[in-house]
Amino acid sequence: MCDESADSVAPGGPTAPLGARGGGGGQGLGRWGTPTLGHLAPTTRPLAVVLVVALVAYAAVAADVVNHGRLGELDVDVATWVASSMPSWAEWLARPFTWLGGVVGVTVVVAVTVVWLLARRARAEAMLLVAVALLQQIERGRLELDQPVCTIWPEFGANGKDAITVRHLLTHRGGFPITPPELSPDRWGDTGAALSAIAAMAPSLPPGASNAYHFLTQHWVIGEIVRRLDGRAIDHYVREEITGPLGMDDTHIGLHPDLAHRVVRLHATDGTDEWGIEALRAMHGHDIHRLVVPGASGVSTARDMARFYAAIANGGTLAGTRILQTGTVDRLMHVEVDGETDLTFNVPVRRGLGFELGGLDDPRRHWPGATSTHRTVWHGGFGSSVCWGDRETGLAMAFLANGVRRDEAGAIARRDLSDAVRAAFRD
Repeated sequence: MCDESADSVAPGGPTAPLGARGGGGGQGLGRWGTPTLGHLAPTTRPLAVVLVVALVAYAAVAADVVNHGRLGELDVDVATWVASSMPSWAEWLARPFTWLGGVVGVTVVVAVTVVWLLARRARAEAMLLVAVALLQQIERGRLELDQPVCTIWPEFGANGKDAITVRHLLTHRGGFPITPPELSPDRWGDTGAALSAIAAMAPSLPPGASNAYHFLTQHWVIGEIVRRLDGRAIDHYVREEITGPLGMDDTHIGLHPDLAHRVVRLHATDGTDEWGIEALRAMHGHDIHRLVVPGASGVSTARDMARFYAAIANGGTLAGTRILQTGTVDRLMHVEVDGETDLTFNVPVRRGLGFELGGLDDPRRHWPGATSTHRTVWHGGFGSSVCWGDRETGLAMAFLANGVRRDEAGAIARRDLSDAVRAAFRD
């Protein structure tokens, strides 16, 4: 099957220590039930968004909302520190902007930032960018969705991986989710070593038979496929074909040392479990954001990520720049995995090609809002982050925070924030 030869940030703010005040107990942060923001008047719902941001973040936060319409464009920036729950100053800050709730049919960006905060979002956003890069190769006729990966990279087919297809990579069904033990974080910057280890590894699950989130492995594979088909390294390709054209100037896969002072450091909260603490220790011991690791070293701002998701929500285009054809966007939103339990996270998931999809009837997957639908593309992040775009409404939101939460309160807060944003623009 695979015998073909082929080669074709602004200064950081105060951080809350472990055990700081949690994200629960504030307005709108109930248990798993219905969000409690509905009683607010439409013109004050943006205030509720700011309050929820203040309750969940603990430290410097970036948030952006983009509503795409046909009548023009309006940008509004709000700069502040968010160190803990501070409703009094949050209300004072939000009052001048309550009129945003009545804006309909225009592009609106609401940014809660720290003077152009460059928020670090480990893993999540880089992997979505490389997924789009792979979809672009399909659009350009360089490969097919059900083509075995080893027809592009023959060495990858070793040890039972010859049946893994491009579709499997985009849906986390490749069966090789475990990072090889020899790839410790201090070796992630050695792309050659990473590719050799992955090529030699055997899948731990039958390809295509199970659903398990791949933190790192499949994104190195996608980067290598793009390089072999296009000739450019994945970081250069993403910059020249996706982030650059979209004006995402603060988004990087591998950050230049001159910009390191703008990176916000991730930290633990009272919602960080043992796995999260161990991951933080590993990340803080290495400057991963300076390396080119397609599944882990993405660095961005909420404004940039809102632009990215807005382009997807708008059918692949934003402000005259197209990164995907509309047909490709509709195809990536087709449900590929529906309600199956992800063996990595032990939660049910709904996935399209490269993206998570909303509307799943399980409160643990309500990060993009209980009001999300299967036409909502989204992804979460290690630092209590969530970004999404609604194909039907054109609304997109990016929320990046550096306080790590892996508990129920963090999930509730992300849900209520997402639902509050939709309510503000729906009314």
